Amino acid sequence: MLAGQRSPNGSLYITETPPLGITFNGGVAMSELGALFVTSTLPVQVFENGFGLRHDGRLCVAYGGPIDKFEMGLPFTNDGRLVCQLNQAVQPSDPFVGGIRVGPLGGVYAIDLTPPAVSAYSTGFNQGFA
Repeated sequence: MLAGQRSPNGSLYITETPPLGITFNGGVAMSELGALFVTSTLPVQVFENGFGLRHDGRLCVAYGGPIDKFEMGLPFTNDGRLVCQLNQAVQPSDPFVGGIRVGPLGGVYAIDLTPPAVSAYSTGFNQGFA
């Protein structure tokens, strides 16, 4: 699963702006506060732990669009980008997959806000289970 900080409702924090302090988890680059560093315009260059990435660790995402397959319970395009719903309202009935909320349009909920400072971020296995 993806590491990184989630909002209280299970949305992933993401950023397309290069973070000042980059850390890596499972090959994915993220900010010091746990926002995943993503790109929605560049193609996948390498796969790491099942996720399509750029060589610099940016996670390749698609904001909506057709879903080709589900891997690890998460939706992906035919070229390996993670399908996201950006800044959409979460419904309490939407399911969690590894601590990440997935919505009715099939995309992973993501928000492009700066995450709040926390002492640690989620590994994906300690959130979303009730």
